[in-house]
Amino acid sequence: FEVGQGYKYAYQGYICKSVVNPHGHKYTSTIRFSCKTELEILRDDIVKLKLTSIRLYKDDRLSKDGKAFAKALSAYPAYFQWIHGQVTAVYTNKHEEEWVLNVKRGIISGFILNYIPNQKNYSISE
Repeated sequence: FEVGQGYKYAYQGYICKSVVNPHGHKYTSTIRFSCKTELEILRDDIVKLKLTSIRLYKDDRLSKDGKAFAKALSAYPAYFQWIHGQVTAVYTNKHEEEWVLNVKRGIISGFILNYIPNQKNYSISE
């Protein structure tokens, strides 16, 4: 990454929950969200994270709660300290709810790398 540059990524996260009732019937529900993740390298060690184009799905349909979800996640950017591929601190707005901070921490964790000095290219897979 280079100071002053911006980078864009697509991100998806999902949760699948299954419950078996006393009669042996299994019920499954999934929640999935997608967004565009924009990183701006402010200094050698500080990165700004902004989330845009946020969509929330429940059981593969757009959720009625999607607007509130998107509004909460996009209200404020997050900043993180990134040194040699490791996230050493995350900074968010004091008005953000805990769940918003946790979602952003999860996204930021995808940028943790095993840093090798002078290496220019990395592959990330989860």
